[in-house]
Amino acid sequence: GIPLSDTIAVVDDVNLPFGQIRIRGKGSAGGHNGLKDIGAELGSDEYARLRIGVGPVPEGGDLIDHVLGEFSEEETALLGEVVSRAADILDVWSAGEKWESVVQLSAKINSKPLAAVEK
Repeated sequence: GIPLSDTIAVVDDVNLPFGQIRIRGKGSAGGHNGLKDIGAELGSDEYARLRIGVGPVPEGGDLIDHVLGEFSEEETALLGEVVSRAADILDVWSAGEKWESVVQLSAKINSKPLAAVEK
């Protein structure tokens, strides 16, 4: 099998504002059903995870409808930048850079506000 040190899960996160990215080297599922399933399948929580914020569930809304639903017009305009930022972090991680470098890049990326790319 693939070593856990070479495994990363990329998941949505309703506890992060839309577009914010958080990377961790290991840890609990933190209530995330997808991470619970991955941990159960792997038999461990000792794998990296990249969480991408999708924003909170609207008041009175349904979690499943929120995470599987369509993005707002504003979110759609920013989605390319969010994916690009996540890809940049994954590139550094997959190149085998030191973990500190990956965390520093994530912090640097999150410090910049999202701005829709003008076409």
